[in-house]
Amino acid sequence: MKKLIPANLNPSVEIKERDRLFYHVMLETRSINPSDPTHPIVKIEVKPFRLKDYQRIFACSTADQVENLKIIGASSATVVHDPTKEKTPDRKLIEGPIKFEKPAPFTVTEVKEETDPVVIARKSEDAHVAKKTAVRKVIRRKR
Repeated sequence: MKKLIPANLNPSVEIKERDRLFYHVMLETRSINPSDPTHPIVKIEVKPFRLKDYQRIFACSTADQVENLKIIGASSATVVHDPTKEKTPDRKLIEGPIKFEKPAPFTVTEVKEETDPVVIARKSEDAHVAKKTAVRKVIRRKR
């Protein structure tokens, strides 16, 4: 199930949590019904935009914005989520130098290879794999 969070500029709109780093714009499209031209069909949807796309479409002059909205097929647009204004409590400001503690020294204990079950298992696996490859080579040569 996808987690939804409220948008930061318009909390009544919910957006996907994984898309919280994108701009979200509420686009309104109007289309005229030929059988009833006095009541247009209005559709509202929220679309995420990458920073690059958002700047290309909306960070320009008003005339260019109108043209870009026509290209998208929308009659109006409203920003509902701005990722630059998002509060990030997870990030902390680091002040001063970072001090690391020295790790505890490791102690190596000698284990005899004949009694170590891990070494025995590896040797048996290596022998089994070597036997399989030898059989495969023989089969390939016979063909």
